Amino acid sequence: MEIILLLVLIVLGYIGYRWLMGRRKEEIVLELDDRYKDPAKYVEAVQHTLTEEGRTVEYKGNGKFLIDGRTYTMMEHNVSMGPSVVQRTILQPEE
Repeated sequence: MEIILLLVLIVLGYIGYRWLMGRRKEEIVLELDDRYKDPAKYVEAVQHTLTEEGRTVEYKGNGKFLIDGRTYTMMEHNVSMGPSVVQRTILQPEE
């Protein structure tokens, strides 16, 4: 019984972790090589990365992208990875 409870807790923890780290269904998650403080360069890097993935990308302004015909909102998420911090970009689809 304790083993089943432990397995359930592990699975729920994993699902919660993926949800918090931007791995929800239909989201686009990018981890860029460099950190960007200048918003214009950050948007340019996101566009470049998505274009390299073969997507059609257009920046609409105010953190909104048109990607493959669908509107996404860009969110920045900084994740601590030991001594360094990774800049993660989460693009959430609009309903």
